[in-house]
Amino acid sequence: MVESADNLVLNNFTLKNSHTRNNVDSNQAETIYFNSSHRLIANNMNFISEQDTLLLKGYSWFYNTLVAGNVDFIWGYATAALFEESEIRTIGDSKYGSDVTSPGGYVLQARVQNADDPGFVFLNSDFTHGPGPLGTTVEAGSTYIARSGGNSSYYDNITLVNNTFGEHIAAVGWAYNGINGQPQPNPDPATANAGWREYGSMDSQGNALDLSARAGGYLLSETEVADYSTRASVFAGYNDGAGWEPQPLDAPVIIEEVTDKGFAGHNFDITGGAGGMVVTVDTGAKLTAALEEASNANTPVTIYVDGVITDANNDGSGRSIEIKDMDNVSIIGVADRGEFDGIGISIRRANNIIIQNLKIHHVLTGGKDAISIEGDDDGSTTSHIWIDHNELYSTLDVDKDFYDGLIDSKSGAKNITISYNYLHDHWKASLHGHTDDESSSNDRDRLITFHHNRFENIESRLPLFRFGYGHLYNNYYNNISSTGMNSRMGAELQIENNVFENTQNPIVSFYSAEIGYWNTSGNLFGSGVTWTTPSGSDVAAGPDATPTSSYEVPYTYTLDETSIVKSKVINHAGIGKIDQSDLDIPAIEDDNGGENGGGSNEGTDVTLPYSEDFSAADEDTFFSAAYKSLPDDSSMPLHNVTGGGSGIVVIAGQITLTSARFTIGDTLPETDTTDSDTTGRGVFDLSRPYKVLVDIVSVSDPDGDNNFQIYVDNNTSSSGKSWLGGSSKFYATLINELTIGTLEVEGPVASENSFIQLRTESGGTVTLDNFRIEYID
Repeated sequence: MVESADNLVLNNFTLKNSHTRNNVDSNQAETIYFNSSHRLIANNMNFISEQDTLLLKGYSWFYNTLVAGNVDFIWGYATAALFEESEIRTIGDSKYGSDVTSPGGYVLQARVQNADDPGFVFLNSDFTHGPGPLGTTVEAGSTYIARSGGNSSYYDNITLVNNTFGEHIAAVGWAYNGINGQPQPNPDPATANAGWREYGSMDSQGNALDLSARAGGYLLSETEVADYSTRASVFAGYNDGAGWEPQPLDAPVIIEEVTDKGFAGHNFDITGGAGGMVVTVDTGAKLTAALEEASNANTPVTIYVDGVITDANNDGSGRSIEIKDMDNVSIIGVADRGEFDGIGISIRRANNIIIQNLKIHHVLTGGKDAISIEGDDDGSTTSHIWIDHNELYSTLDVDKDFYDGLIDSKSGAKNITISYNYLHDHWKASLHGHTDDESSSNDRDRLITFHHNRFENIESRLPLFRFGYGHLYNNYYNNISSTGMNSRMGAELQIENNVFENTQNPIVSFYSAEIGYWNTSGNLFGSGVTWTTPSGSDVAAGPDATPTSSYEVPYTYTLDETSIVKSKVINHAGIGKIDQSDLDIPAIEDDNGGENGGGSNEGTDVTLPYSEDFSAADEDTFFSAAYKSLPDDSSMPLHNVTGGGSGIVVIAGQITLTSARFTIGDTLPETDTTDSDTTGRGVFDLSRPYKVLVDIVSVSDPDGDNNFQIYVDNNTSSSGKSWLGGSSKFYATLINELTIGTLEVEGPVASENSFIQLRTESGGTVTLDNFRIEYID
């Protein structure tokens, strides 16, 4: 219980009430009772119980947060409680027993004290379902969004705006006036200002829901929903109308050392290049030279990458970077700056190898694999390979065979661990064993561990596994369109505590001359999971995922509960997530043998007039220092994403922003500007009158209420968070009211060290070309 606290901030941890519901005891079991008329912020949190998970009063903001329970698990007397971009998960009710299906109960019960208080508001969130503590699942169509407390002295004020709902939610939505014996809500009927209200609801795939069967609620119009569409509007009444607009918090940097080395570290101390030569490189040629030097000297080598490796700055041969016929190698990215653009890594006849903290994408060199691992047909092995904390991707906007795999292995490659990687936007992700006809035992003895990886927007092969043994645990799958894990040719996979969302066929044995097997336990098949009917000899594990093998791995490891897997993986998988503070990383040697400190003083000329034609090959190039850099540090990019990066596309000399924002010339993009700043921290001299010009190519805003905005010396979405105050946002116009052609806007006089930010609000899209900043003479 929290009494009378104000501005309580909870960030990036889990509160769980482990009480298990039964038919004997009283089952009220909150994770938090906020008994205060003041403010609570829950950012990137998990609240897990079975009943009454959250009991709220006052003003609360839940952002990017999981709330799980099964009966009235969000309830109370809130003046205004906003749940934004969060997951509201109904779990199976333990009182019905273990491993059975139970009714879903009710998500909400509001007891709002004043008719005009916002009450409980849900914005851009997902209502999902999953198993309870005993494995109990939720029946389809059995969960109601809310029921009333049946008391005319308080109000059932709940508003739903642009949320998705899983199949567990009943078509009627609300438990209205007699449904399951529930009482009449207050008010009845609901109005635009009080009661149960709804706008823009979707199914779990993002398709608009047919709300004709809803009973007891009010469907808001586009005009009416404006009062519930932003933090500022929901919390406008705080402090006698002074208002409150809380902002998202960065997840704290919690360094979690990866101790589970899986098969790579089984009966082996995997050290990579430790104890040998150490060098930092920024080109492919320097990287190749360092590998050759270490190989010739037969010494371990650690190579730090601080820059963008390309085929062009290697030797232009179209070959991948080769770790071949050598052992004891580490290739590690520095911070988030180690990148392989269009070129991959080939590991062949090599042992004790670490590949860590690298972004590798759009690979067309060699066999077109981002990372290829193989032994040889002569019995040579490649073993004890650790692929950790990398980001690997291409695009789905090409034919499925345009690129090959992201992490593939074959021909005697074994004892491999693939951990904390982010694989996304690709067709065929991870193949292990390249043919059903492998006859050599060397080709069949593969041992591979996958743990804590994030797989998203991928068609298949996650992994495709022929022969051998695998261990897949605590991975997160989302938007997998064909198949996830595919066990083939007698392979046996131990599959534990993975989380699947919006995934077709999570675990199968498809397209194989002989089926493969699985020992499954504890996996969470969440919203949007579907199973197709197998054809011929194909086998799908679902929907019950019954084990077909008893295989268990021979090493020890730590298994996370599925309730925290999604948030843990999203927060820790990928690049820039490991602690390098205790590493002695040498400076880059220039071509003449001297150190350049990781960046030169020859950056982009930002003297006005300044222009940008968006001629980068793609958005990744556009946001790289290789394309344009800060004028005094060529290692730092001039352009930086500040929000909604997945909604930014650069192609054909134009940039498209959808629910996104980016800065031009901010020297501290990772630090939010504030109203306590004393001046700008950019690279443009905007200390005398100037104007911004940009060509509007196309616009789209289905909602009709989102703006295109231009800021100076402000990298947030809040106009007041700048030394310039509210004047930092000097242009804001409804997207649908923009005129195709050149937009010209005069900006407020700023400082000699200023920067610009462009933004489209949530749901809106604008395509731009030919951005300019010019003085007004």
